[in-house]
Amino acid sequence: MTAPTGSASRRGHRGRAALAVIAAALGVFGLASATWFSASVPGAVQGSVEVASSGADAVPALGGVALVLLAAGAALGLVGPSGRRVVGALVALAGAVGGVLAVQVLRAPGEALRDAVAATTGVGHVPAQVATSPVAWLTVALAVGVVVLGAWHTAGRGAWPTPGARHERPTDPGTASGTASPLDDPARTWDALSDGTDPT
Repeated sequence: MTAPTGSASRRGHRGRAALAVIAAALGVFGLASATWFSASVPGAVQGSVEVASSGADAVPALGGVALVLLAAGAALGLVGPSGRRVVGALVALAGAVGGVLAVQVLRAPGEALRDAVAATTGVGHVPAQVATSPVAWLTVALAVGVVVLGAWHTAGRGAWPTPGARHERPTDPGTASGTASPLDDPARTWDALSDGTDPT
């Protein structure tokens, strides 16, 4: 059984790297769809009302960040070393944008609930007590991980194949070891024919 070549190993590394970015994109989608903030708001008719806001409501740009990561993950599975650096920078930038926006909302959760409260009660007053879900902080942690991942690719760390590596023809063992075929030398071919032997 033939051992896997270095080129095949590098292609496998590229595939895993692409899947990691795609998984991060799906993670952002999932975390953004969960509830980030909630509060009990007094209503004019039905008394106290529970109002909640998802990550997508609080930070609408998270959907765009996830789409950028999804596209970057797909591109990462196709590009060579130079393209990898460009895609890596894009991944790091997307992670930084998502993380900064999430932190800004976490610093003022009441503002994130204001529209939801106004739509539910008709009044834009948000109570001081707003519950923050751990999912919001988990999103920030994921964004930091995405920045680190993007920086890794931007720095060009680890082995990475060229786009045409899978189409390269294997080297002839005889040629690689320095043993040339008789057909490569016309003089040797003629001598072999003169001796009555088949040079092939």
